[in-house]
Amino acid sequence: MSPSLDAYLEGDGLLHRRDPRAKLLATLALVMALVLTPVGSWVALGLFALLIAVALVASGVPRIRLLRRTLIVLPFVLPVVVFLPFLHGGEVLWQAQIGSWHLTLGSTGLVLVGSVAAKATLSALALGLLMATTRMSDLLRGLRKLGVPQLLTALFGFMYRYLFVLADEAQRLKAGRDVRYYGGLKVGISSVGHMAGSLFLRSYDRAERVYGAMLLRGYDGIYRSQNPLRIGLVDILMVTAVAVLAISVSLLARWV
Repeated sequence: MSPSLDAYLEGDGLLHRRDPRAKLLATLALVMALVLTPVGSWVALGLFALLIAVALVASGVPRIRLLRRTLIVLPFVLPVVVFLPFLHGGEVLWQAQIGSWHLTLGSTGLVLVGSVAAKATLSALALGLLMATTRMSDLLRGLRKLGVPQLLTALFGFMYRYLFVLADEAQRLKAGRDVRYYGGLKVGISSVGHMAGSLFLRSYDRAERVYGAMLLRGYDGIYRSQNPLRIGLVDILMVTAVAVLAISVSLLARWV
């Protein structure tokens, strides 16, 4: 197994003990409020950052480790940061002629880029905090209790479980290639193609064998657990407080 792929961090913090349904609803409310916050509402975004910081402290998870995992959003935000400032007007801050292209950097574009980057980062932090304090099995059970179709949660569960298996299989294939590899770039690219094909065939064969074994053991598409979920007063208060605060900040940003 590849522990680095597992987002859950062991702990006994306040958020670790909360019901997964409460954490799912609170995170959803926070992310939705973030998305609906107007562009350029820096005070509101600062309040959202403060709320997430308080939740991070209450969770007890390693902050640096969580922040590093949040960097995964950077490849998706980077194209926006590079191109969006030149696609909107406003006060001209910089302009240049590159061949037949006339580039103009406007103030509106910079404000939009800053807002998008801040929203993406804060949303990734909120989702990362959810994953760091909730086991995937509990998260899937929470989704099922909230009405998400059983087939969808089962697919999520299989995808997550066998992600580790595929990662280990890919590492073995890579180790074998490194031992036998003596060619140049062309041979290296060809070997990567062979590795991808081999990984696909092995995955397909393993999936067939695993599914057959599951059917022999009575699998009917429903996951069952001996630890039923119990939502308490603290969970309800947490969801209510986060939802009220998030919606209030978002509405306040629109009125001010």
